Amino acid sequence: NKPIVIQTGAEASGAPSSQTAAQSSAAKAAVIASIDPLEEARILAKKKQQELERMQEQLMEQQRRADIEAIEKQQRSEQEEEDRRKREAEQRRVAEEESRMRYQQERTAMEERRRRMEQERTEERRREEESRVGLRRE
Repeated sequence: NKPIVIQTGAEASGAPSSQTAAQSSAAKAAVIASIDPLEEARILAKKKQQELERMQEQLMEQQRRADIEAIEKQQRSEQEEEDRRKREAEQRRVAEEESRMRYQQERTAMEERRRRMEQERTEERRREEESRVGLRRE
């Protein structure tokens, strides 16, 4: 038994789609009623299978999107961690450079003080020597 397709006058005349859909549903119901129960069961099973396949495809698509989102989130997280590490390394590098510069400035200042003190001592010795030499001449 093959289904019989019945085209109503509304479908053939181009009636509005809501009327056509209702009439089409009625026509399908009439066709299905004329089918034997075994064929009806096969049609229903096929529809159920198609519906299950469609639902499975939707679930797979949702899972694929969720997987992509999880990967992107992980990549963002890894990038943020890498950026944080780079910032911290740069901060350490800057702090070390500033520390070296302070050390060098302190060292230069100490050397300058030492030179001045040495120069003052040398000047003091020279004056003492001049003073002694001046006292001897007298």
